Amino acid sequence: MVSEIGLVILDDIKDLMNPHKITSDWYYQSFYQKMLDTLKVRDYGKLVQEKIDSLQDLYSTARQLSAEQLALWLEVAIVLMILWEIIKPIIELL
Repeated sequence: MVSEIGLVILDDIKDLMNPHKITSDWYYQSFYQKMLDTLKVRDYGKLVQEKIDSLQDLYSTARQLSAEQLALWLEVAIVLMILWEIIKPIIELL
């Protein structure tokens, strides 16, 4: 999910940084390139990439923790079922 959103955002920034997609006139392209440099769009793209990477790391960590917690609960349930199968015949004998 995060990676899909990141790809869309980075694709939009890449399109923004390509003056050939905006205009075919060389003078407009040079002006557009200077404007991109003045507004530091490349730095913004790097910042966005770093934030997307951080979100991806957080998402991966959260998924790993939830998977570990689910595995722990499954282990507890299996142990309880095994104990029930052992204790049940003992209770019936009493």
